[in-house]
Amino acid sequence: MKKTLCFIFVIMLASSLLFAQKNGGESIQPKNNNIFKFGVFNFFNSTLLAAFEHQNERNTGFEFLASVMSKSYNNGYNYGYGNNSERLFNYHFELQYRYYPIKEFHETNSDNRFKFQHETQIYFAPYLYDEYLTLDATYNTGGYNYPPVYNTVHKHYYQNAMSGGILFGINFIMLKKINLDLFTGGGFRSSTQDNFDNYYNQYSHYSHGGIYGISFSGIMIRGGIHLGFVL
Repeated sequence: MKKTLCFIFVIMLASSLLFAQKNGGESIQPKNNNIFKFGVFNFFNSTLLAAFEHQNERNTGFEFLASVMSKSYNNGYNYGYGNNSERLFNYHFELQYRYYPIKEFHETNSDNRFKFQHETQIYFAPYLYDEYLTLDATYNTGGYNYPPVYNTVHKHYYQNAMSGGILFGINFIMLKKINLDLFTGGGFRSSTQDNFDNYYNQYSHYSHGGIYGISFSGIMIRGGIHLGFVL
């Protein structure tokens, strides 16, 4: 996750420099746009993320985002811990209010044969999201003697998390149809665990991870790349 955020930051910095140095850009009149997009890096975390963005004629808009994650973990045989398995399910709903202080149109000609058009949008977006998580786990405790004897425990955990903050992003609309959205930012996350216990703290693969752990509460940072198309 840290590498992903650094990669996004570098891309956004480079895009900002190019945007600042680009000649021929002209401000455009705000217009209604509807954009459907999906998360690029989320697939690598077993997550399907889809978003719908609406831009209006007042340089503002909103984005509604939803994601579903389903992943399994099995640690194989681990002496003293047995064979622990976990199944994680998570869904996430988010609403953003977007303000676009800058929208510019650029057109590049290549030997008068190919014309590349793109619109660059700089935006700020306060956001709120709600997240719900379940974790089904089977923990095998004991097993320190030989032959090992395990005590098998089945657990079902619940968690709810809410977060609010602000994002900064660069939105590109290329050839009037293709959308590339890069963003970073942060906010505060509050998570409430229903029945997390010592079994979770000692045996769960997901009990560690600091700021990126599933049970984290506090100041968090975010970043992402979404790819989509204008409807």
